[in-house]
Formats: sequence, C-alpha cells, structure tokens
Amino acid sequence: MHKSFLSLLITVLGAPNFLLIEVDDLDVGLGSTSPLYMPFLSNYIIKEGLTFTSAHVTSPICCPSRTSMFSGRYPHNLDDDASDWCGNFTSQREDTILVGLSEGANYVVAQHGKWYNQEDTFCTPGYVPQWKKGPLGEASDLYLLCQEGVYFGNLFNNNGVLERGGPRDYMTSLLGNRSLDFLRNATVAGSPPWVNYIGFHAPHLPATPAPWYAEAPVPSMAPRTPAWNKGWEDKHFVINNGVDKPMSLGLINGSDQLHAQRLRTLKSVDDYIRDAVTLLEASGALDSTYIFFLSDHGYHLGQHGLWCEKAMPYDLDTRIPFYVKGPGIPPGSTSDALVAMNVDLGPTLLELAGTPNAWPLNKGIQRDGVSLTPLLETPSAPHPPGWRTQMLIEFVGWTTPYEWLSPRQFQLTQSNDTGLINGASNRWVALRTRNATHNSLIADFRPPGSEGKVSTNWTEIYDVNTDLEFIVNLAVDGRIPQSVIDTMREELWAVAECRGGSCP
Repeated sequence: MHKSFLSLLITVLGAPNFLLIEVDDLDVGLGSTSPLYMPFLSNYIIKEGLTFTSAHVTSPICCPSRTSMFSGRYPHNLDDDASDWCGNFTSQREDTILVGLSEGANYVVAQHGKWYNQEDTFCTPGYVPQWKKGPLGEASDLYLLCQEGVYFGNLFNNNGVLERGGPRDYMTSLLGNRSLDFLRNATVAGSPPWVNYIGFHAPHLPATPAPWYAEAPVPSMAPRTPAWNKGWEDKHFVINNGVDKPMSLGLINGSDQLHAQRLRTLKSVDDYIRDAVTLLEASGALDSTYIFFLSDHGYHLGQHGLWCEKAMPYDLDTRIPFYVKGPGIPPGSTSDALVAMNVDLGPTLLELAGTPNAWPLNKGIQRDGVSLTPLLETPSAPHPPGWRTQMLIEFVGWTTPYEWLSPRQFQLTQSNDTGLINGASNRWVALRTRNATHNSLIADFRPPGSEGKVSTNWTEIYDVNTDLEFIVNLAVDGRIPQSVIDTMREELWAVAECRGGSCP
C-alpha cells in the first residue's frame, strides 16, 4: 500500500466511506459542469477536492465503460468481441468492485440506478447481487434502473422485487431520495463503513428535465467549438459518410435543443449533490467520506458534423469530468496525470479501504488498472515514478450496420432530418499518449467481425498539441512519413491485447 498521509488517516480514522456519483453522457469539453449550471457540484466537490484534467474512459459508450469500471478490466479482457459491444458482463457481474468491498473489506453496500444496458439479466424477480447475500446484506440496499431512457414511471429492481414508479415520479429524484434514505441509516454512529454507488441516467437522451426545471434558463445554442459542423473530411466512414454533412438546419436545431435539455436535467443531479453533502456533514460522516463524481464517457454536440452522441476516439467523447473530495485531498487541487478511470477506480477504492488485495475474489483474474492513491495526496507534484504516459481506448461497434437518429424522435424539433451517429464499421482501438514531449492519438479502425492489426482499413493520427479538436488527420495525404505511421501503429498494437501489468 502507498505509505503516506492517506494511509495514516485510514489507521487513525478507520476505513473511509465512499459515495460514487456517476452520470451518463456528461461532457467536460462542452462546459456542462460549469458552476453556471451545476453550482453545488462546483462549490461542494470541485472547490473542496481534486480535479483530474486528463481522465479518460476505456470505451466511450455506456455499457462497455460501466462493465470495465465494475470489473476493473479493459473491454478486450471481457470478451467484447465474442459478446458484442457490452462485453461479457454476465460472466463477471458477481465479482465487481462492490462485491470486493463487501466481502473483502466488510463494507455495507448500496447500489442505485443504472448498472449495465442488459436489464433482462438483473431486472428479473428475485435477483440480487452477491453482495446483498452477505452478512451485511440486511443493511445494504439495491435499487436498480430497469428501463433505458424513461424518466417517469420507470421500472426498478427494489431489493429483488420489481417495482414501477408512478407517472409523476421523476427518475433522478427517485434515485436521489433512495440514496439519501440509505445515507441517513448508514451514517448512524457506530455503523460499519459503507459504499453508495448511484448511477444517474441524466443527462442521457431523451434528456427529460424535472417539471420544476422544464423552463430553467439555459443557453439556446450548443457551444460552437472550432470543430463544430466541420472537420469530417479526414474521418472514417461513419462520420465522413457522404450523406449527412454538413448538418442540416433541422439537425442543428435539434442539437441546440438537446444541449439545453441536458443542462436542465443536470439541475436535479446538482440538487442531489447539495442534499447528500449536507446530510453527510450533519451526521458527522463527511470528514471520513470520499466522494467521487464522474461520467461513463464524454459527449459531442455538432463537432465533426455529428449532431449528438459519443463512441468516437476523440477527447470530447473519451475525456470525462472526474472529481474527488475526501480526507487528505487538498481543496481546489488539480492533477494532469493520465488516468484510465474505469480500470483505476476499483484498485483506488480498495487501497483507500486498507485492503488493496481484497479484490478480485477470483484470484486467477488479473485487473488492468492501478490505484490513484499516490495522486490524491499530492496531485500537483510531479507524477509518481513510472506513472503511465499512455492509455488504451477501444470500441467494438454495433452488430447492426447503422444507427441513424432524428431529433424529432426525442421531441427536440419537428424536422424529420436524421444523422448517422454509429455503426458496425465504427470499430476501433486507440492509443492516447500524453508526456513531456508528445500529446497524440492514434486510432486503427477495422471492419465488423474482424480482429487484429492486419484487419485495419483506416487509421487516424492527431497531434493534440496543435489540434485540440482533432480536425486534421495526419495519417492521410502524406502529411507525415509512412515510417512514423508504422511506428505509431506498432506501439498501439503492442498493448492492444494487454492484460494486468502489461497494460500501460
């Protein structure tokens, strides 16, 4: 374990509590976490904690990202090629970080909200995860979201019983109130340490705000960044498809309206942050609680002519808001260390809990991340020796050929215009490099169903120092020598199938 002030705190205070707040589709590059829209996040967590400015996800789309986070493994180590875009979550769902904290570190567990996108596996009558069956199961709590994209009248797994919310029950508020109820009971003096994971669906499509925020004042346009409605010519087929570029007025209006609705949905998440921090402070538990705020991936709105969504290898989709407040963390601090959030989160929690080797329960399985504990105490100092300067990011694409979306289907405009946002050909593996001399991205794309370096049919390379918005693909038109491209591809594929300690 990292012998530091943090480890001394654990010795003196005992095992800390963990509140993990995850939102869905939240960007950092478009400014949605601004104090203008999320003032409580800013005042209660960001100003009081640590901001990781170079935190990325291992796969920029919902289910693979969460599968990696709960399992601590890269998507390619979850049989994503054999099991489709979500990875083989079924084989590992009972050996998650929550089970590790429960069985390996004697934590009371609460899991609320979104888990994976395969609800039929856990939204069946009688199903509860392994951690709910342990000796602390009676004090633990389960309230899982069972329907995607339904903000009212949703179905939930309530400790093994399927239960539907009422037509006026707003999903974000239901989840938040359930978490607050758990926190009230868990923070009674003398109670064991606890972990509460709450996965909000906001601001995911259809981005329906609470009625009391339906008219909240927000900007009328999505940010017009340098790549907005331009820079698709150098891209792979899903983006440079020859059909929907530049964006039509209908797609532009839909993207702008979606931006406004996303910001309105976040107001309810921000209310939860206010209430949770206030409750923890009143109960005396705040000083012994680490609060993690993160997103499962980023988002784009109009960049490269894509009116919405994610699943691309560029920073806007892969870089996330990642903030940590807790014992021993300097308020208002930042770290630019390269973080692979999904695979790093689990090892971090276990080390902070004082039992770094308590998970995985199946000791034959190798986790792929590293603990962020050395960065928490002295985030602004030089990175620890040997800290990663590269990370792998990957996506296996859909099995269906194309996914076209129209703003009209989400009541964002009256236009029938549609944009191609994803497809089976959007299958790639990428290496993000950030060190003292280089800031780059290389991504190799391949056809559906194909594997390995030899299957690559499109390559993209970006110098992020000079091209922050990933507009100019250096791998085409002779912009850089072929020898440089070959070297970068060799570097990428040397780690594309990494496991455990061989991962960057």
